[in-house]
Amino acid sequence: MFLGPFVVAVASARAWREALLPTVGLAGVVLVTEPGGTDAWAGIAFGLLSALALACYTLFAQRVGRASSGLEGLAVSVCISAILLLPFSLPAAPSVNGYEWGLVVVSGIVGVALAFTLDFQAVKMAGAKVVATLFSLDPVMGALIGALALAERLSGPVLVGMGLIVSAGAVATWRAESLPAPPMPTSTDRP
Repeated sequence: MFLGPFVVAVASARAWREALLPTVGLAGVVLVTEPGGTDAWAGIAFGLLSALALACYTLFAQRVGRASSGLEGLAVSVCISAILLLPFSLPAAPSVNGYEWGLVVVSGIVGVALAFTLDFQAVKMAGAKVVATLFSLDPVMGALIGALALAERLSGPVLVGMGLIVSAGAVATWRAESLPAPPMPTSTDRP
């Protein structure tokens, strides 16, 4: 899945030095996820499809963010996604009870509205390359949750990978703050 954001970050690099941070972050993700063993081809295919989807999400979020001054584009995007998911969600709706509807509402607010609003604003302010590099922090969070909640042991390579990911994300964020911000569209920029 995290190949997508790294491809976005490397592809948007204008110099080899800009491609260095995503490459360091990718090396960290490889160390944290500890790939190996025999993987089913279907799983690999779904992983690559997930990477493509996350890369497209990152690029489209930046494009929508630059095209609108507020959250209108995000609202339209979420509505289109909800319509596309209706064939899967509508048949399951009758089997959901009252408590589960509460979980659906909380998940919608926290997992969709808040999460996508924050992602959207981050891409709008920092750009797709920086946000794509920061998306690599997800495996670090997963490893930390596994260590704290499930008492999983973090190996040396996992700890080194976490350090590489956090370092790449921190430097990418620092660099983004030192670069001039792209011009924000105004209401007069629209046709």
